[in-house]
Amino acid sequence: MNTKNHFSRIKTNLEILRRIGVKVPDGDFLCPECFSPFNEYEISKLTEEDVPQASLGGSRITLTCRKCNSNCGALIDVHLQEALKAREQQEFLPNTNRKVSVMVDGQRLNAKLEVGANKDLKLVVDTKRNNPKVWDDFRENKLVPNAIVDLQDAPLKHQQERVEAAIIKNAYLLLFAQTGFTLLSHSYYDCFRNVILNPDNNQLPVRLWTMQNVSCPDGVFMLENEGLKGFFVSFTLSLKKNYKYLVFIPLPKCNYDEIKNSLTNIVPGKKIKLIPFDTHKDYLTDEIVIKELRKWCGLDD
Repeated sequence: MNTKNHFSRIKTNLEILRRIGVKVPDGDFLCPECFSPFNEYEISKLTEEDVPQASLGGSRITLTCRKCNSNCGALIDVHLQEALKAREQQEFLPNTNRKVSVMVDGQRLNAKLEVGANKDLKLVVDTKRNNPKVWDDFRENKLVPNAIVDLQDAPLKHQQERVEAAIIKNAYLLLFAQTGFTLLSHSYYDCFRNVILNPDNNQLPVRLWTMQNVSCPDGVFMLENEGLKGFFVSFTLSLKKNYKYLVFIPLPKCNYDEIKNSLTNIVPGKKIKLIPFDTHKDYLTDEIVIKELRKWCGLDD
C-alpha cells in the first residue's frame, strides 16, 4: 500500500467531517482502533496493517498505531489462526503435519505426526526434543508392532472471546479502509473498538458474525433488508482450506434486540440483497459522497 497516500486520504476525510460539523478528535490521522492522534510528521509511528492478517491470506490496506498492531497480533490474531489450525487438524488433511505427544503408561514422547497425500500417517521423532532415556525406552519397549499408544495434539492457544475479537477487527478495519471515519467516528462503535482492544471484556450483546460456505464475494456491502440496516463485510481466511466469514456491522442507533431477531430470521437458503459500494464514488475524500453516506446511515444531523 501507499502509506503517505492513505495517510493523506484519511487526513482529508477528517478535515471534511470537521468542516461539516462532525465532532472528531484533533489530529491529521487517528488510529482507527484506539483513536490516538498523529500529525503528518509522525507517519513513522504508524504501521501498515494486514487485513486479514498476512498469515491467513490478508494484505496491507490501512494504518494503525504500532501499539495496537502489536497488541492485536499477540492478543487476538494468533488465537484466530490457532483456532483454524485446530479445526484443520481434526480433518487430518493430506500433506499436513503437527506436533503431538505419544503417551504410554504415563510417559510422554514428543513427536510430529505427518499426514501423507493418501492420508497415511507417519510418526516422526526428533530425538533432540526428548530425554534420551525416555526415547530409548519408547523405541525398545513401547513403539513396537501392534502397540496401542495414545496420541495427543500439542495444545493450541485459542480462546473463543479472542477469536471473535479478531473476526470483528477484520470486519471493522475493512469497513474503515472503505469509509474512514465517516461513520466509525460515532460513539456507537466504541463497543467494537473495546472488543478489539480488550477482547476478554466483550461488550457486544449479539453475535454479529458467521462462517458459511456461501458464494458472496469478499468486500463491504450495504444492507437494508427486513429490519436490518448496516453493512455486511465478507472476507476469506486461508490456511490449507478457505473459510468465508460474514460480519454484520449495524448503523448507529440500531437496537440490538431487533438486530438479533432479524439475524435469527436469516435461515439457510434465504436470500438477502447486498448492495456493493459504487466504485465510481470516493467515500473517503468526496464531501458530497460523504454526506450521502452519512444521510443513509441516519447521521445527517
